[in-house]
Amino acid sequence: MILVIGGPTSSGKSSLAFYLSKELNGEIISLDGSQVYREMRVGSGVEESEIPQHLVEIFNPNESVDPAKVVNLARQSLEQIQRRGKTPIIVAGSTLYLTLFLHGLAEIPGASHKLREEWKNRSTESLFQELKDYDPEINLSKNDRHRIERALEVKLMTGRSIREFQEGHSFRSNLPGVRMVCIWWNRQQLYKRIEERCERMLSSGLLDEVKALISKYGSDYPAMKSIGYKGFSEVLLERKSLEEGTKEFIQETRQYAKRQMTYWKNEPKKRGWVVEPTSGVTRGDEVTLNRGPKAKGVFVYELKKEELLEKILQTGENHLLNVAGEVL
Repeated sequence: MILVIGGPTSSGKSSLAFYLSKELNGEIISLDGSQVYREMRVGSGVEESEIPQHLVEIFNPNESVDPAKVVNLARQSLEQIQRRGKTPIIVAGSTLYLTLFLHGLAEIPGASHKLREEWKNRSTESLFQELKDYDPEINLSKNDRHRIERALEVKLMTGRSIREFQEGHSFRSNLPGVRMVCIWWNRQQLYKRIEERCERMLSSGLLDEVKALISKYGSDYPAMKSIGYKGFSEVLLERKSLEEGTKEFIQETRQYAKRQMTYWKNEPKKRGWVVEPTSGVTRGDEVTLNRGPKAKGVFVYELKKEELLEKILQTGENHLLNVAGEVL
């Protein structure tokens, strides 16, 4: 069995993964865009555990990290864990890394270091507008710089939209035995958890961590574009106030969580995953009065951890169990 733990940031993926790892004799593979970097422990949310964690703190912050390299390392860790007779438990912070991990890489040209270097001083907004000029049908968040750069360089290098390459790629899982669990909170509960988590990071020394990174590497390198690091580097460089940086940190984290929630709502239909439950209570979006009494979101199981463990063991391949955050 390969177990994937998904859900938005601050939903409790790591806590659940640690518990399940102990119960299933497992080891954790972290698929997270920030935790792969060293010296960013506070802001990336790395947690100490006696459970082995793979792909955590493996790159220097000033290294440019190719998703294909991360995925290949994750596959290697997967094979090593399985050879030891243990259960691989994937904590899916990055939905991009998870998609590539589960379904393999489409035959798309590699990254262009020349183009990436030319774009270092350009705003995400200007890159997004250039991409839309070339490919009006592209459907990406205007704030997702990594995907914007990737789509733009593919278009410039090949003359073809990245969508053409992706549509020609089969996204059926090529890993046997995959089962998935996604954690859901009502949005207002999740936003409160995000705010509390951001405040904990600040009280745990996030500003000192950013200051040390700037002192050692400067402020212009890939990892510094991560949520929190870019904003607080501008605070330390006196380009904005601490209050502005904190508000931006919380807001960007909320926006990121919203994108993750969209993935876990929509992806099952695209991938042919079997989703459980199909009725019952919901978690996800809050309902405002002018939208009527029908709740939005997804149906979830309301379970204790021990009940969830039993259900996982009974679950079939390529099944997704949506569970209420109260499972924690």
